[in-house]
Amino acid sequence: MVIGSAFTAEILQPYTIMSGKNLALTCCLMSIVISGLTACADTRWPSSLTGEPPPAVTQAARVVARPTPDTAQDFPNLASVPDMPTDYTPLAEREQHIKDLNQARQDALAIRQRLGGTP
Repeated sequence: MVIGSAFTAEILQPYTIMSGKNLALTCCLMSIVISGLTACADTRWPSSLTGEPPPAVTQAARVVARPTPDTAQDFPNLASVPDMPTDYTPLAEREQHIKDLNQARQDALAIRQRLGGTP
């Protein structure tokens, strides 16, 4: 037994001359393997094939500069946050505003009906 012969395919026996059909099959398989290996490599292809921008574009300086942190403006101190406001509108005044808004809505609907619109 020849060393390595157990790992070869039946049509690719070691130390034999390949026929035309076997040679064509071997060449096709090898070209597929080589193409697959070069597809993973970092190679340059024409941009019309890959759709990538040319190196002049990808390696150009940035048009928009990164923002620099403003050192004059410090972060707010949470201890200086003001308390919740306590000067709310009284409940009676808020209820009066609600009544006024409802009355204005009813007046607007009445005007719409007089003008021939849908309520």
